[in-house]
Amino acid sequence: MSWKNTVKGVVERIFEPEDVTDKFTKQRLWLKIGDKYPQIVEFEAANAKIECLQGVKPGTLVEIDFTLRGRTGQGKYSDRVFNSVSLQDIRLLDGVRQSSPHPAPQASPGNEEDEDVPF
Repeated sequence: MSWKNTVKGVVERIFEPEDVTDKFTKQRLWLKIGDKYPQIVEFEAANAKIECLQGVKPGTLVEIDFTLRGRTGQGKYSDRVFNSVSLQDIRLLDGVRQSSPHPAPQASPGNEEDEDVPF
């Protein structure tokens, strides 16, 4: 079963395609999501999905359809689960946006108890 999700964010970085094998190529993209506590999430586009990334540049506001993939490790990694976020489609939302309209707040010294930490 495949779970399809959607997220909006600003492209932080796009990597060059990597030939993993002669039949498998992937390209990674970092997406910044969230305003108050921004997170960077890495997406992978594989094989034909790499074409979706043509024309996408850092700073672009996009919406990404993705699926979550995971598998258990083998051998000495049998107690681990390896996950990936697979890009299925990407849409440009409003052209290029160079920076967020809501800059991250700067921490002020001495106010640790007033900070709203997300974890």
